Amino acid sequence: MLFSLLKNEMYKLLKKKKLYIFMVIITGMTLIPIIISKFDNGSLVFKVNTLPLENLAWSAEMIIPIFISILVADMITNEYREGTMKLSLVNGVSRTNLLFSKILTLILVITGLVLFTMAVSYVSGSFFLEWGVPFRFNDLLLSESTGISYTLGLYLLSVIPLTAFSLIITFLGLKLESGGSLVGVTIGIVFIMNTMRQLSSLVRPFIISDYFNTGYLLNPSGIQNDLVILLTTSGLYFIVFMGLSLNNIIKKDIVN
Repeated sequence: MLFSLLKNEMYKLLKKKKLYIFMVIITGMTLIPIIISKFDNGSLVFKVNTLPLENLAWSAEMIIPIFISILVADMITNEYREGTMKLSLVNGVSRTNLLFSKILTLILVITGLVLFTMAVSYVSGSFFLEWGVPFRFNDLLLSESTGISYTLGLYLLSVIPLTAFSLIITFLGLKLESGGSLVGVTIGIVFIMNTMRQLSSLVRPFIISDYFNTGYLLNPSGIQNDLVILLTTSGLYFIVFMGLSLNNIIKKDIVN
């Protein structure tokens, strides 16, 4: 049953233009560092093998969180408002399975967009930039193959805090009555989180958006301690807002 619900959610998503529009936006954004590198008289020089990590910053911190809110608005808030969510429930689908299918869809889409950003970065960079061997990033020097492996790992790691963030938006999506309100609230939350990160080093480790751009993990001092903090913080957000979302959908008046 859960697999069927997941297929249905993915089918509905792939039929809409929003996903493809964001892929076009991501593709366009990957060209910005290339343009800067070509026309900034050499003050900023990007290389192909580090371009994906440069692009991970804006993608994970700006584009994907906004798309998460738009996706949740479609999948949850608007479906509830329009009455289409209850169609699954009256056909015998449990509320928990319905919620899990939507969360799994979010995870798949986030992973897809993250990997798409990396792939487009490599492809676009290959046409216009030098590869840059060896791999240099955050004062760290690695072989080319090791650098690419780390890049893939860091991209996949970014899915974890982004998924935890998506649970916050899912909870809000079950509370708010319009998709537009959800997107607006999400933009406000991202702005507040980023402001708090800049203003206070004390609260910064507790702000989930501080972990979206996992490029900071790649540094000469190693990633072990920072990785534990990332996983612990993301796990706490995930558990708390998963519980709140489950409690909300179980109590929510959907069928009537």
